Amino acid sequence: MNLARTVLSFAFLSGLYAAEVRSVNGSTPVPSIQRVRMRDGIVLATSVRVPEKGGPSFPVIFLRTPYGKEYEADQRAHYTVQGYVVVVQDCRGTGDSEGRFEPYLHEKQDGYDALDWISEQTWCDGNVGMIGASYSAQVQWLAAASGHPVLKTLIPQVSGTDPFFDVPFDHGILKLSMIEWAYKLTFPGREPPEYIWSKLYTLPVTRIDDEFFGVNVPLWDRWAGMDHPDDWKAARFLDDMRNVDIPALHVSGNWDVEALSTQLNWHRMQAYGHADQHLLFGPWEHTGFLDLLPTTFSGNDYGEASRLDFEAIWLKWFDHWLKGADNGVERDKPVRLFITGLNAWVELDHWPDADFKKSFLHFDLAHEADHFHALEPTPAPGHTSGYTYVPDSVKLNMDPEFSETSLYTRHPDRQDEIALITAAFEEDTVIGGPAYLDLVFEIDQPDVDLFVLLAEMDPAGNLNVLTHPGKVRGMFRDNASLASMRPGVFETTRIDLFPFAHQFKKGNRLAVIVRSDWFPRYIRNTGTGLPIESATRTRSVNVCIASESELVLYGIPLK
Repeated sequence: MNLARTVLSFAFLSGLYAAEVRSVNGSTPVPSIQRVRMRDGIVLATSVRVPEKGGPSFPVIFLRTPYGKEYEADQRAHYTVQGYVVVVQDCRGTGDSEGRFEPYLHEKQDGYDALDWISEQTWCDGNVGMIGASYSAQVQWLAAASGHPVLKTLIPQVSGTDPFFDVPFDHGILKLSMIEWAYKLTFPGREPPEYIWSKLYTLPVTRIDDEFFGVNVPLWDRWAGMDHPDDWKAARFLDDMRNVDIPALHVSGNWDVEALSTQLNWHRMQAYGHADQHLLFGPWEHTGFLDLLPTTFSGNDYGEASRLDFEAIWLKWFDHWLKGADNGVERDKPVRLFITGLNAWVELDHWPDADFKKSFLHFDLAHEADHFHALEPTPAPGHTSGYTYVPDSVKLNMDPEFSETSLYTRHPDRQDEIALITAAFEEDTVIGGPAYLDLVFEIDQPDVDLFVLLAEMDPAGNLNVLTHPGKVRGMFRDNASLASMRPGVFETTRIDLFPFAHQFKKGNRLAVIVRSDWFPRYIRNTGTGLPIESATRTRSVNVCIASESELVLYGIPLK
């Protein structure tokens, strides 16, 4: 099992934008390597390819990466044939760039300084667009947040968001999967040792790297000590988005570990009223969209319709916003969703749309059948149910992306989670996110984590998960600050669920699973409320959920 697989892994158009736009005949120019100085004197290595024909100035496609500029520069070289300068830069402390790599913390200023340098070059016509996936998507937002006027559009693919809502802390919970990412960036080219999974249980978490890899990874230790939202001020950009009024094509998929982050970014841009925000959401995992994507994932076959000509889409977008081409981008529906189960695309004006039916489901905890509770449209006040989270008994959990099936195994005698189900659908029904759960709960210890997973349950009781779980750390329950829970006091936290669009078959049900671990993607909550970098003991936590909890989701009209 590769802990960071989804972090590290990187035909519907016609006419001019159909099929092969990437040059494969070796006709692209040889790059020049420039040394670009940042405001503090650090020099960043930057690859520049200028078209051999036309000019003297061109629009620019710009990408920043911590994974080595050579690969990305070669992959994007074909844009020079289309009349673009291609600029790819090693992030600070990576590749051939100077400085120390501190993920996210320098990218806002470095992004601005790099854009400023590009704007001063004779080959730049004053129009710059950015593209890239994962970290290379997040640095787009950080560069845009800096407010440089030369940046005219973005294509952030499978993008992260503010570091306390995604990476390295996901809604307050430290992502253990990122320890491998930190190791590989700290020791590039060094093969990790054979993994002994039991060492992931090491406490405090600052010792996991020493035990698991046999060497200290300072980057992991620093992250563990930055467990407060304010520690990441330099890398936060959600509030800055009010000033980022440029077109953006947001790209993600229901199996992407950063799909919720993409949704947060998309909604924030919507909330600020920015025009020309497009969303492309398909049956994809965390990927760079540089290769032909499979049509099958975790045992689910989505068919040939799930495949798109991504290169044509990106070029069409850039041609419109950087060259002013009248190619219909402004007339495209801003939202394109792939509906799993139905295995078809739907195009929408908004997400969610005014035509969508908003559904509120409450927990009927008064009765239990086969260890499942019912989800009802009206609340049954006063009822509660619960489970016990035992940190020392947490088992390794295989995410669907690490296996050949998206089936979720739930043992009938399981006592460390609650499963809630709707009534059986009376007809095929398409529903989806953005969904959220307003969870009313109390615990008997200072802290606990809460994970919420959505699945489709067939009449035989098989659970097929739809996407990754939403989550929140109890001490981060207001999604803004940290405060210990008060034992015995019911509180409400909103848990944003991963986006999805799915057709449920007649006779099947929607299942909602609530639990307190998702290990080893996330560290174990010790239950003590003590700082994670030093906590060495654990406490079991009794979790009590009230029937006033409310699940909100949407029906999707098929237009």
